[in-house]
Amino acid sequence: MKCNHCQAEWNAPKSQPTHCPFCNKPLVEERKTNNAKTPPEQVLAQMYRDEPEKFKNKNKLTSWLDDEFKPLLFDTKTLRPFKYATEFNVVTQLLEAKDFFENDKTIKIETLKSNLSDEYDMKAASASYVVDCFAFALLGLPVKPKAAYENCEKIEIITNNNFNEVTTNITLVRFKKNNKWGYKDKHTAKVVIPSQYDDAWDFKDGSAKVLLNNKEFYIDKFGNKV
Repeated sequence: MKCNHCQAEWNAPKSQPTHCPFCNKPLVEERKTNNAKTPPEQVLAQMYRDEPEKFKNKNKLTSWLDDEFKPLLFDTKTLRPFKYATEFNVVTQLLEAKDFFENDKTIKIETLKSNLSDEYDMKAASASYVVDCFAFALLGLPVKPKAAYENCEKIEIITNNNFNEVTTNITLVRFKKNNKWGYKDKHTAKVVIPSQYDDAWDFKDGSAKVLLNNKEFYIDKFGNKV
């Protein structure tokens, strides 16, 4: 590969870099010439590793999306949802959830997808994909190929201000992994409550009985004891 900025040359690795290893300038033009496209979540992750301060400033991040991120996309129409997500402070909200317990983190991310979709009248698939891309870059969470989001349905989030609780209309079903029981979304197969119980029963009226360390108790749809 050759950098158009400092003219340095080197053997291209299997995974195409986004910046020159010598001058650290973006390899936008070089990558466009070679028609080498990196998945958006990997570009975001590399950028966060190299210049995390840009993610803390909406104006700087928006400029970077226009100047360096857009030319790397297979379809430049994909840029708009990423800019909406930036405007909606998705980065800040995801970083706030970094140290949450897994159940709370899942709720936070699903709520964020729903709110982003509502705020900008986005399709659920676009909102879910973009939030997952940022979650991959910032939190190291998995993201599926974009095509896998095409049939994604919006999860309605209902906020109860009186009790400061968040509930969803998802249907949970039991699953077993490593001899432990957990619960996943019946429709998307996404794990909502990780496998951690010695035994588990079906949900009824918003709660389910579980067994852990020889103790039986009830949990709600977020894994909280009730």
